[in-house]
This record gives sequence, structure tokens and C-alpha cells, in this order.
Amino acid sequence: VTLPQDYKGRGARKSQQCAIKLTELGPRLELELVKIEEGLCEGTVIYHRHLTKTPEEAAELEQRAQSKATAKAERKRQQEENIRRKAEAKAAELAERRAGRGRGR
Repeated sequence: VTLPQDYKGRGARKSQQCAIKLTELGPRLELELVKIEEGLCEGTVIYHRHLTKTPEEAAELEQRAQSKATAKAERKRQQEENIRRKAEAKAAELAERRAGRGRGR
């Protein structure tokens, strides 16, 4: 290798030839595609190397996912309703306490 500039060490000067030693840093990797999903770790599986599903199985899984999503939305709606109801009850109780203090004075 012809050096483009001076190199500190072993007297290597610009335009002088120098031998270099190359070492391999790690093994070469051969990667294989195993799985493709829609979205990021949450979507449906588009391709899987080890598993194959019939269209009926895929439709059943889609139906299950749909029903789970519907149930989750219903639970969330119910929880928000409960939170709103408890907040109203707490506000009413607080107003009652304030009204009770005003009468006692």
C-alpha cells in the first residue's frame, strides 16, 4: 500500500510503500426471512416461514381479533363512564359537606 500521508510509527513516510495486515473481525452472517407482520409487533402476520394457515383459519383469527377489539372498546367506555360517575358523586358529596358547614355556623 502506498501511503497518502506520513504515518506515525515504524518510520512510514508519505509516498512510501508499507505492508499492512488485515484481520477479520467476526463471522459472516447468512440471514433468513422468518416472519413479516403488518405494523410493528401488533399487526397480522403476512408471511411466516414455519407456519401456514388456510384461508378459513386466517378468517377465524381475524374474527377473534375483531371481537377482542370490540370487547376492549366496550370495557374502556364502561371504565370511563364509571370514572365520570364517581367524580360526580365525589363532587356532590363535597358540595354537601360544604353546605353542612355553612348551616352550623
